[in-house]
Amino acid sequence: MEMAAPARKKLPKLNILAFGVGSIPINMSFAIVVLYLAYFYTDVFLLPPAIMGVLFISCRVWDGINDPIMGMIGDRTNSRWGKFRPYLAIMPIPMIIFAGLTFYVPDMGVTGKIIWAFVTYFGLQMIKTAMAIPYFALPALITTDATERTALSSAAMFFGPVAFIIASVLALKVVGKFPTEKEGFFFMTVIFVGFSAIFSYITFFSTKKYDYPGNDLFLRQEEAGNIPFKKNLQSITGNRPFIIAFLAFFLHNMYSAIVMGMAIYFFKYNLKMFDVYSKFMGLMLLSALIGALVSPLLVKKLGKKNAIQFSNLVCGGAMLLIYLLSAGKGQAELLPLWKIGGLCFILICLSALASNVTPVVCMAVMADSIDFGEWKTGVRAQGFISAFFVMGNKVGMALGGAFIGLGLAYYDYLPNLAEYSETTLSGILILGIGVPVVIRALISVAMLFFNLSESRMAEIIAELNGVKA
Repeated sequence: MEMAAPARKKLPKLNILAFGVGSIPINMSFAIVVLYLAYFYTDVFLLPPAIMGVLFISCRVWDGINDPIMGMIGDRTNSRWGKFRPYLAIMPIPMIIFAGLTFYVPDMGVTGKIIWAFVTYFGLQMIKTAMAIPYFALPALITTDATERTALSSAAMFFGPVAFIIASVLALKVVGKFPTEKEGFFFMTVIFVGFSAIFSYITFFSTKKYDYPGNDLFLRQEEAGNIPFKKNLQSITGNRPFIIAFLAFFLHNMYSAIVMGMAIYFFKYNLKMFDVYSKFMGLMLLSALIGALVSPLLVKKLGKKNAIQFSNLVCGGAMLLIYLLSAGKGQAELLPLWKIGGLCFILICLSALASNVTPVVCMAVMADSIDFGEWKTGVRAQGFISAFFVMGNKVGMALGGAFIGLGLAYYDYLPNLAEYSETTLSGILILGIGVPVVIRALISVAMLFFNLSESRMAEIIAELNGVKA
């Protein structure tokens, strides 16, 4: 006898919006780190670029251990506040403290400052892990509907760029209000991360009716919470949708870290237009925000795989054209191209819009991969899969930051010089524009192996819900 699918209410748009704003506090500290930490370490904290690269890489090694642990902790959490919601209430205050300490310059010698940088940066990343993994695990607990999951991921990726826009447009202005950059970066970070914490509590309260002990998806998850690490690992090792989405997400975040992290050097030293940098970044990130809004439409028209491939072609093509237009040119030739409204400026905004489709789709695929893993292995490891997904975010960003540090050292960069050699200036362009073109090509190659269609995913959801076609 065939069973009809149980009637279900659509997810209210207000709840989608309230979930989305929860990405602001996660992305605010993230934005400040991506946009300014490399510059802060090299030009304000005076950390050698090579040491900075080692710091970023070593922290990612630790994440490889810490993130899966946090995922399993989330899976085992069964509180009266829910499974993942408690972390959205507990973690914002430690986030504020460690973000401020990361951008504080202690009165110490070189060795002491290196230790300080390692302790504070590691601490900040661990707190972000404890906040981000539960947050990104929530959509799989809220709904099994593919369209609604894409809407939730689109909302999260919409408000992520909002945090970046705020940080890019206002951060340096706030820093400039203080007597020195040392004071400015510290107080700016505390103010911005402190303000963003409000939105974590909005998400905490708005998701109460979805993340609670009686939720069917919560009950299906309880069994996975008692499964050992090896069994949880099986939920991802044979999970091709997750592996491809993880790789694409990792590469996208490495791309973003390099583009945004190198922009401040390019504007300060190649263009000598440091005063325009904030406006440029704000407009570029506004374009990324638009990219998040159009992502559901692209997915509806093209499907998840083709949406990424199409947007990736646009992004990579625009970046390649920017590199060809800028390579070998001096400041006088670059200025007309890079001024607000110039050809390279328009192309970089187009690339930002197109690039932000990738994380939106990858986040939706991550939720799908939780169901796929349960269907294939019987293990529903929401927190564990979310942990690896967040690790892809952090590893990509950190390796991008490490690439900046090691790349600058390779091209003989020294901070705050009046003039730089042609080799160093060319290196800044290669690092900031040339390398990202290669990364976009790698994302396209990875997506060639993605084979979970929308129709097949619908069949899997129906089987998990006990509904016969």
